[in-house]
Amino acid sequence: MKFRLHKYILFYTAIIATAFALAYFCLPIFDLTLRQIPHYCFSVLITLGTVSGIFQIILKIKKRALKAALIIAF
Repeated sequence: MKFRLHKYILFYTAIIATAFALAYFCLPIFDLTLRQIPHYCFSVLITLGTVSGIFQIILKIKKRALKAALIIAF
């Protein structure tokens, strides 16, 4: 059985965002909170992952005119 990683960055960004949301909402149940540094790190990771993931999906488009229009709009 082979383990194959997903090839889109946006997929991993969604996993990171879900993990952050779970930690953010589950920790107060146990009277715990995250410090400010994890907030900043997760925010940077989610932002960079979203931007690079969208750019990666745009580059996979075959039609040149559509690709150019999306890159300019992005």
